[in-house]
Amino acid sequence: MSKRFYFTHDELAEYPKNDPSRVFAQDVADNPHLHNRWVHLACKRHTLDLIAAKDADFPFIYDCAKADRPAKFAEQFKGVEGPLAGSSLKFLPWQRFIVAQVYGWRMRADERKRRFRYAYIEVPRKNGKTGFIAPLGVYQLAFPPPNARCDIYSVATKEDQAKIVWKDACRLLKTAPNWSPLFRAKTKSLTHVRSDSVWMPLGSDSDTLDGLRPELAIMDELHKWSDRQLWDVFNNAFGAAFSPLIFQITTSGDDTETICYEQHKRVEKVLNLVADKAYANSQDTDASYYFGCIWTRDEGDEWDNPQTWQKANPSLGLVKPVSEIEVGLDAARASEGARRAFLRDHLNEWGATGVDRFLDMDAWRSCHEGEPLTYADTWERLRGLPVWMGLDPSSARDITALCAIADDPDEPGAIRVAWDFWVPGANLAVRCAKEELPYDQWAREQWLFTTEGDCIDINEIKRQCLYRRENLDVQTMGFDEGMSQGIGIALTNDHGFPALKVGQGFWLAPALQEIERLTLAGLLKHGGNPIARAHANAAVVFRGDSRIKLSKGKSKSRIDGMAALAMAMAARQTAKANPTGRNPFLFL
Repeated sequence: MSKRFYFTHDELAEYPKNDPSRVFAQDVADNPHLHNRWVHLACKRHTLDLIAAKDADFPFIYDCAKADRPAKFAEQFKGVEGPLAGSSLKFLPWQRFIVAQVYGWRMRADERKRRFRYAYIEVPRKNGKTGFIAPLGVYQLAFPPPNARCDIYSVATKEDQAKIVWKDACRLLKTAPNWSPLFRAKTKSLTHVRSDSVWMPLGSDSDTLDGLRPELAIMDELHKWSDRQLWDVFNNAFGAAFSPLIFQITTSGDDTETICYEQHKRVEKVLNLVADKAYANSQDTDASYYFGCIWTRDEGDEWDNPQTWQKANPSLGLVKPVSEIEVGLDAARASEGARRAFLRDHLNEWGATGVDRFLDMDAWRSCHEGEPLTYADTWERLRGLPVWMGLDPSSARDITALCAIADDPDEPGAIRVAWDFWVPGANLAVRCAKEELPYDQWAREQWLFTTEGDCIDINEIKRQCLYRRENLDVQTMGFDEGMSQGIGIALTNDHGFPALKVGQGFWLAPALQEIERLTLAGLLKHGGNPIARAHANAAVVFRGDSRIKLSKGKSKSRIDGMAALAMAMAARQTAKANPTGRNPFLFL
């Protein structure tokens, strides 16, 4: 962040004297250089809302007593782990700020209901992020909605992981003799006896996810969630609850195509409205119902500066010892791999430990904003244009990709792209589970063809290539002779198909570099194809001597759509550079 600070003592003056948010906000105003941009903006957002709430037409109201109630409730228990184990449980200032925002802001029309339906907290490991989740769950369980029971869930991709926070709550109750008799713990449930409210751990591997009515869903370590299905299950179950809340707390991750990064970007969007002075008049529903805060370093901060560590670690010196950061400092200075781990673990940076991604996924998304085109429309917009294709056939059981590209007549320099994808139809559910990708959904939405049996039908792929040539102005199709199972040669020899043998590895570097350039410039018009997006997210590159080659690294996903795109781009580059000459991509 620049020397201009967003939150100052002038903004702090709007906080009520008894506001439990004030202690943390006071420190932000007193020591602005020790807090990052997102923290400043979260504090300023509260100021703007307090000012707006003076108007009776503002739909929300802030109640300092309700804001402080969960923290006071927690003080009746004792810490169960870490340096504070055995002592009275007191929320740290940053934790108290979060809880006050989530529980203090209310609906003006019915103050029994919370304003915020979503909360997203992102903080580096070892800052005690889970230490205040268990008390919140117990608080919600002990004080259900009026004249009703409530359901609480701790949620993770695996039920065993979901049990961690739930078990902390059971241990917590044992430290408060006055409260413990009011609850009943079983193997997979904690029940508040009087109201029959229940807290259960659930994962995607749990026996059932039907009939949910979550008053509170606690989602810990969201960055580990490889798909969004479980998140959507809970989000869609909101309608049955009185005042539902999805409370997400996590560290950063490597994969920016996850539900976690999606929520991260939602928080950034809301807080940027504050920075841009557009928050007060925003019609964005997230500005009304989504609270979030992110602890990390600011752009330009030196990663090995202790002041930077303080910005990213709100519990530094209290729960997280400074020595835990210092011990890895020398290794981080000496090794790129250790430095990346340092950035992830201590500075909460997204993608810090990730491999060298082929494409920037934010740039990929910017190439097609809004709803995806239909599968048919992605191909229809290529009609009447010179088209170059690339074919990446699979082994017998993997995915096969055919890609077509054409210069966009409506936007000079842009490229329109379309894909066909195939997989064997047998064992599709197994493939979904193994690769953690929704192949069944893609098939239903017609982005994916399935062939009969457990092997790819080569003849079906040949027929589709010929169909594309009949309906499009195909110039050439690039293919890898060594991996094409004879498809390319057969199309050329038997049908006169204009096919081009394309070398692999570093031979494709010019095509890959052009794809990178187009993506960063927002010129790769992919139409929002969801399979291509998954393949783009999985693709990594190895670099050497100013050249790059494509790989999927350690990903369980596939990159065939990117390989087919690269071969189509190679065919196009060959035609543009040497319309009648030698193919520079030909593998000799």
